[in-house]
Amino acid sequence: MSSLFLYDTEALSQLVPDNIYKQGLVYFRQDRVIDVYEQNRKLIAQVEGSKDDFPYDLELSVNKHNRLVAECDCHHSEICKHAVAALLSFTDELQQQDTHGSALENAIKDRVKKGQTEVKAKHVSGHPVFGNWQASSLISSTHWQQTYQIQIRSLTDRINYCSCPDHANNQLGTCKHIEAALHTISKKPALKSQQPQTPFIYIDTESNTKINHSNIKLQRTANQGSHLSKLLDAYFNREGEFIGELPTDYFKLSDLLFGRDEISVGPDVKIWVEALVSNQAHQVKAQQIVNQIKLSGGQLPGVKATLYPYQVDGVAFLAANGRALLADDMGLGKTLQAIAATTWLMQHSAVKRTLIICPASLKFQWAREIEKFTGLKTQIIQGNAEKRQAQYRQDKPFFVINYELLLRDLTTINEQLAPDLMILDEAQRIKNWRTKIASAVKLIQTDYAFVLSGTPLENRLQDLYSLMQVVNPKTLGPLWRYMSDFHICDDKGKVLGYRNLTELRTRLEPVMLRRNRSIVSDQLPSRITNQLDLPMSNKQRELHDTALSNAGRLATIAKRRPLTPTEQNRMMAALQQTRMACNAAGLVDKETIGSPKLKELKNLIEEFCLNSGLKVVIFSQWKGMTDMVEALARSMNQGYVHLHGQVPTHKRGELMDRFQQDDATTLFISTDAGGTGLNLQAGSVVINMDIPWNPAVLEQRNARVHRLGQTKSVQIILMVSADSYEERVLALVNNKQLLFDNVISEGASEDVVGLSKQSVANVINEMVNDTGLKDELQQDASLLTPNSDPMTQTEAVSASDQAPVSGGDAKNETYVNDIVQQMQQTLGQQIQQVMAKEGGLLVIVDQLTDEAVAYIDQLPSPIPVAIIDQRTLNMLERLGSSSPIANAKPLPLESLHPWLNRARQQLGAAQILIEQDQTAGVMEVLCSATSALVSDKASHSQLIPPEEVTVWLYSQGLSQQLFTIEETALLSKIFSLRLSTDIPMALLQQMMIELNQLLGCLENY
Repeated sequence: MSSLFLYDTEALSQLVPDNIYKQGLVYFRQDRVIDVYEQNRKLIAQVEGSKDDFPYDLELSVNKHNRLVAECDCHHSEICKHAVAALLSFTDELQQQDTHGSALENAIKDRVKKGQTEVKAKHVSGHPVFGNWQASSLISSTHWQQTYQIQIRSLTDRINYCSCPDHANNQLGTCKHIEAALHTISKKPALKSQQPQTPFIYIDTESNTKINHSNIKLQRTANQGSHLSKLLDAYFNREGEFIGELPTDYFKLSDLLFGRDEISVGPDVKIWVEALVSNQAHQVKAQQIVNQIKLSGGQLPGVKATLYPYQVDGVAFLAANGRALLADDMGLGKTLQAIAATTWLMQHSAVKRTLIICPASLKFQWAREIEKFTGLKTQIIQGNAEKRQAQYRQDKPFFVINYELLLRDLTTINEQLAPDLMILDEAQRIKNWRTKIASAVKLIQTDYAFVLSGTPLENRLQDLYSLMQVVNPKTLGPLWRYMSDFHICDDKGKVLGYRNLTELRTRLEPVMLRRNRSIVSDQLPSRITNQLDLPMSNKQRELHDTALSNAGRLATIAKRRPLTPTEQNRMMAALQQTRMACNAAGLVDKETIGSPKLKELKNLIEEFCLNSGLKVVIFSQWKGMTDMVEALARSMNQGYVHLHGQVPTHKRGELMDRFQQDDATTLFISTDAGGTGLNLQAGSVVINMDIPWNPAVLEQRNARVHRLGQTKSVQIILMVSADSYEERVLALVNNKQLLFDNVISEGASEDVVGLSKQSVANVINEMVNDTGLKDELQQDASLLTPNSDPMTQTEAVSASDQAPVSGGDAKNETYVNDIVQQMQQTLGQQIQQVMAKEGGLLVIVDQLTDEAVAYIDQLPSPIPVAIIDQRTLNMLERLGSSSPIANAKPLPLESLHPWLNRARQQLGAAQILIEQDQTAGVMEVLCSATSALVSDKASHSQLIPPEEVTVWLYSQGLSQQLFTIEETALLSKIFSLRLSTDIPMALLQQMMIELNQLLGCLENY
């Protein structure tokens, strides 16, 4: 593997500043490199940058002075972030060509690659090779910058040490920090042949999950003294394995070696022995706790409730383990069990402060439950930073915080609050270990941790893995081994199914307890589920099929290469619109009134509420849909409450109490903001207006009504649009539930579970095949003239001169402008650019569609007009002077306003998020829309960077009277909030309205 363009971290760091390298690394990780290849001693690439629809073309070469030279459309004078991303992607592609080894080999190669591209290591003390090193990641995977200590012991064997969590748990004997140090050493030939001079004791990582003598190893050296050898021979055999009694004999050896410089004892040995001692003590204590709690008969001191037998078992399990996952089915009282176990530990162990982390909507409910069952006080963490600091200093046993605030207060929690016990409620919130919230949770330092989730496995086995990283990382071992042991993958690493589930359940048994409703079946009424298949209106079908077709094109691209962030956003937006169209056309077009689902809902309300006197709970993922349901309830004079993300947390309890206690309030209308933590046993009917992707979300909705305390039979109704994407989603949901049942549920027997072949991409492709969608590659390769005869690119652009389009003829220019305006009125935002060359016009669109080609075909124009997409244009431009579009003149299209188009698109994306009752990511999108709006007003050809917008507004925007004082204040406020993570939904909506008004396009959203 050799090339002029292979660069590691050290080499690239010598070429570019750290900030440029980090930006390029982020672009590489985000799959922004669309295409990269080596040709004629040049590296050619396309990289998506800040302009969503215009990727940067890049060319890298090496000059006669052996210096790397870059030519990029961004016009950066030196090596830019796009070049860094391309170099990293190219190096990664070459390395990927040799990654078809075992899971172990690939895991090690991954650390080697990251060590060479993401880490900086430096020697600190001791021998230049076999000494102490330090390393830190340029971009931290935990979102907090960390420096780790390294001890290099060998250049060939995987027995080195690093203080990072990955090395402690990955069972590889290496990590990216160690590999960074080894890579640095490898560049110094004089150091490559060095051998250790002193013996050392270390932990054999290949067996560090087993409690046996062979974990502690000795590496002897030729020059160790005879006295030392005699001492070591009493504790280690010829293979270097420890042969004494653990831990007693190790402590004796440690005393004998204290202060002796001729031997090194690694820090990993001390950590391992301490863990061994702690484990032995824990096992003895755990059994004592179980016996004591089970003798209570359900009456625990300090707990004002009589526990069911299964709840007593749960309390004993949590208290005895100290760190455990309680995965009881929803409605079985996980909150009470956790409170009771905490009370036990407060009375019998050193637990004084407990931190409860939960969704914001559940904070006050936790406080009520704690006071109800124990009489103890709770401090709810809320308000601004100054108020929160004072709250952490309160002398109370319980502190409750929501997940989002955790990101801001992590340091204060660890240093000031210093909790003894952490309780994670609705812990599926950290199922993705790559998120900042998951990283923050895992950095909280507590001796005890209760993880509560009725849905520990939502979509994939990786969800469960993330939760177990909090409970005990060693339970499931490193991710690479977990993937290898329990996943069935194809040659490309795609997960096809799951295996060895019996072994997985065995591993989980000591630290995870799961009981389903069958345990208390005699205490719960029956539950009946009915599915209503409803037709879509013509308008729904039109919107549904259009959005699905757009998603299909992106799915086709995804088969060839990873989607860029912009393409991923488009894919998600298209899929969301498809699902929204299944509910009501008005959710998408903002105009159409009513839908078959709403019509059927009216019949159901009449049947259940008016005729039978029952109470009904109605769920939808989108607030826009619940607004329509609310309007229906008003028209029917039905009493209702409406819960959504804009309802303040402290008022949600009032809505629940009103529904529970007020006979006139017959409807509880809710988005999925009410899908967790609410007790709605007054209801006896649950109507799901849509099918969520996640079976756990669907079950959470239903369990709000069908739970302990329910006295009536519960009817569950699923509304499904017939012959739709939603119908296919339901099939996928059922498959996910099968995986859950065979890993988590008691009595599970299946050992292998295959994933349904109807993956998202397959569902899309199957449904768009009927639309006659042409292969995108074929579309990109051709230009179609007005008479629809296929022509080569050269023929299309340089067709015979039928009418001049340049040269100063006012009449002709007016005619051309009329044609362009006519195309704009029809194709609108699809048009990116129009170019003129003597003899014809070339229209460049973001994506080439059948509709756009058909329109150009029938365009009544004596001037030849051809249409291509942006990527084809980029390819043609690479031909330089020999290109058929050489010397083509871009027409001034001031009316296109590309930045305004971008602003509209971004505001549309923000609206989708808000309609889903989600605040995460909205501010980022609003800031992007604001940058585009300001760039348009400034008449800038390139987007003004977000960090420069506020300065420009006050330095130029006001002075040039492009914005009023009020408008400047609004735009500045948006950017001042861009880093906030807990912005009220009402404030987000208000900013959306004001931005739309500023655009003058309120009617478009």
